Amino acid sequence: MTTRREELISLALLLALTLAMFGDVLFAVGTRVVGFQISDLFLQFLSWRDFGFRELAKGNLALWNPHIFSGAPYFGAMQAALLYPPNWLFLILPLSAAVNWTTALHVFAIGAFMFCWMRVRGLHVMASFLAGYLVMFCGAHFLHIFAGHLPHLIAMAWAPLIFCAIDGLFETRNFRWCFVGMFAVAMQILAGFPQHVFYTAIIAGLYSALRLIGNWNWSLAGSLLGIYPGGAALSAVQLLAANQTMRETVRGTPLPFEFASVLPFPPENFITLFVPNFFGEAAGYWAYAALSFSLRFCSRLQQIPERLEIHFFCFALSYSPCCRRPRSIAEAKKNGIQIYSGCSSVGCVLGHRWVVDERDRFLAIADGGAHVRTLCRVVGCG
Repeated sequence: MTTRREELISLALLLALTLAMFGDVLFAVGTRVVGFQISDLFLQFLSWRDFGFRELAKGNLALWNPHIFSGAPYFGAMQAALLYPPNWLFLILPLSAAVNWTTALHVFAIGAFMFCWMRVRGLHVMASFLAGYLVMFCGAHFLHIFAGHLPHLIAMAWAPLIFCAIDGLFETRNFRWCFVGMFAVAMQILAGFPQHVFYTAIIAGLYSALRLIGNWNWSLAGSLLGIYPGGAALSAVQLLAANQTMRETVRGTPLPFEFASVLPFPPENFITLFVPNFFGEAAGYWAYAALSFSLRFCSRLQQIPERLEIHFFCFALSYSPCCRRPRSIAEAKKNGIQIYSGCSSVGCVLGHRWVVDERDRFLAIADGGAHVRTLCRVVGCG
């Protein structure tokens, strides 16, 4: 009884945090909407929600949007999310209020679902509360509000409930958790952002497979395999319409490998796992610009031996501070960053060697020294 009371108090606190964050727009009179003014919310989703639910209020399920270009698919584009039940707030509330309440509702929902998932995993109430609080206001989730990514917020909210259903099946062997998972998958599909459905499905599949390694059970495996087909069946009216729409648009055209591999994941990007903005913000991302310019420049040079000597000399000069014993922990960290950046840069050049001709491959590798030098200057190590 005490545990149930603590759980209810924790959920009430998560709700109180949500109201404290959004109370000024939820209960204020006016047309204020959370988010940045020049964002997807203001440029797209406000107009889409206004059009779609205004038509739905008249009894029309809007399949076609006549207001852009010469008309475009609306319901089949998925981001309209007309069949997503929480979006029916747009039928009874003014547009701005509906957006604010939808945002606040799903911020609370992702925290509550995370809390429930952690409790199913056996964590203490306080630990579960902290997990819910962190996922509500973490950068990967909360900053989508600023960017106006309404479908992202809505779809992300259901991921913890899917994993809660998976762990519930493992812990209790109760088939009702399978229905919970189907419901969560269906809601995530109807939320209107299929990319998050795809990402969640990949991780949920890997997570389930890893847990099944030491807990194999045919009934359990069948229940896990039924979650996503069941969710797809519940939301089939949206999926089938989207499938037909995508086949008639540019997104239905297969991409050639040459185009899809233009922007691969280079090895130096692993450093952003620990320092997200190491190479700068998206608007001023300097790493690829410097590398691309140097590769294009060097690929047109004919004096390869001279260039090799220059770049290897600069490469050695950049690493000269690392040759002596570090005098402090801070200097050791600085040298470590410099060495890691250099190795990553060389790996980047090796991974992008198709940018230059085969005869200039050694020149591209040597130019890694110039790229390392640029890296070292930026991080203050050169």
